[in-house]
Amino acid sequence: MAKYVTRTFITTVIHGVSVYMDGDNCVTSPLADVIVDGKLDDDKATKALKKAYPDESNVLVKGVEYKTELRGMTVEDFKVNSIVMSERTAQTWPIPKPLRTINGGMNNE
Repeated sequence: MAKYVTRTFITTVIHGVSVYMDGDNCVTSPLADVIVDGKLDDDKATKALKKAYPDESNVLVKGVEYKTELRGMTVEDFKVNSIVMSERTAQTWPIPKPLRTINGGMNNE
């Protein structure tokens, strides 16, 4: 039986509304959901919603939903599709693009 490498991914789905005044009435208009990788708290969800709708003057988070997905692949496939990382490289992820030397070769550490 094959062994698997697994990883759980959490996605935040932000349900937002645009709020505006129509005379004396407060009117809300639903916005399309904003989906962000990771688990965001209310403050970060509000910032993400405002960033997604820069042209809207007043946006509010109506609700936040978290979706969890477990993904995996065989250890063999993982070794083929992944890169070898040192402890130092793992701490500075993502890996910067390789530097090119004057003669066009790669400058590896």
